[in-house]
Amino acid sequence: MMRKCSLTLFLLLVVTVPFLLLGTGSGRADENGRRKGPVGLLKTIPIPGTLANTTNGNLYSFDISWVDQRTQTYYLADRSNAVVDVVNAKTGTFVGQIPGGFKGVAVVGGVVQGGQSGPNGVVTGGHCLFVTDAPSRVVSFNLTSPFPPPVVNAVSTGGADGFRADELAYDPKDGLLLVINPNDPTPFGTFIRVNKSTCALENHSERYYRRGGGVSGAILRTGRPHRRSASRSACRLQ
Repeated sequence: MMRKCSLTLFLLLVVTVPFLLLGTGSGRADENGRRKGPVGLLKTIPIPGTLANTTNGNLYSFDISWVDQRTQTYYLADRSNAVVDVVNAKTGTFVGQIPGGFKGVAVVGGVVQGGQSGPNGVVTGGHCLFVTDAPSRVVSFNLTSPFPPPVVNAVSTGGADGFRADELAYDPKDGLLLVINPNDPTPFGTFIRVNKSTCALENHSERYYRRGGGVSGAILRTGRPHRRSASRSACRLQ
């Protein structure tokens, strides 16, 4: 996924969203003294460039962002600077940037290749931060470490030709990541187990391809096997 910004600095737009009450009362209401109304700009937050910036100091390419509801922290996959940008969403202030050896903006034959760039997906689970990258890379951080937190470890989903790992989701109950490789000739998803204490990613995983109306599994593992099940729309590890 490639998004472009022509501004010298990326400006994070913080907006208010209308809220409709159920029932016969007014269509607008106050929340903590703030009147709900049309969407409007509240504040802009400049994001600085880094030494790793590959787009002339500008924020040209970024991907997925994520808000940690518990800590009110906003994370942005910033490809131009090859970092994850961190903003305090409660105060609207820039916190800093987390490096992780990310790919940055990939250029092949003078053409930007979003499918080979990174970072891409960002998600948190408790005190852990997980970020996807190229090539087929999944990186974990322990947010209890001093800022910026160092990389705990990184594992590969085993995709081809330098393609990225992209969207991801985390199951905090079972400590399980689902990571998608959308740019491979046959897109696939990979389940990766997480040590919920240390945030470390385990090297053994299971890969699933979607074929037609169902799901079939091609298993990659170096640890104990998992039982797999498939349905028309989902698969489950037990």
